[in-house]
Amino acid sequence: MTEEDGTATTDPEVRVRQYVRRLDLRDPHRYTPWAQIAMTVPSASGICWLVCFIDGEVDVWRVDDETADYQFHSTDSPETGAQSK
Repeated sequence: MTEEDGTATTDPEVRVRQYVRRLDLRDPHRYTPWAQIAMTVPSASGICWLVCFIDGEVDVWRVDDETADYQFHSTDSPETGAQSK
């Protein structure tokens, strides 16, 4: 993962409260709607994010999912736009 200033980070907690959308690398034109990362959650397969969509739906996404690419949007500085994983 990469911070908005370009520095690398391995701590998924830094993304909590940011907005994220997911691109399925098997279909490069398929993005999810934007969702907000509510928290990190442990799982048997690795650390995940609990994401909440505007319509109230929730999902759990693996932080290190190799079949997906994430774009992030900070709540603190919306003018910076999306940042890729």
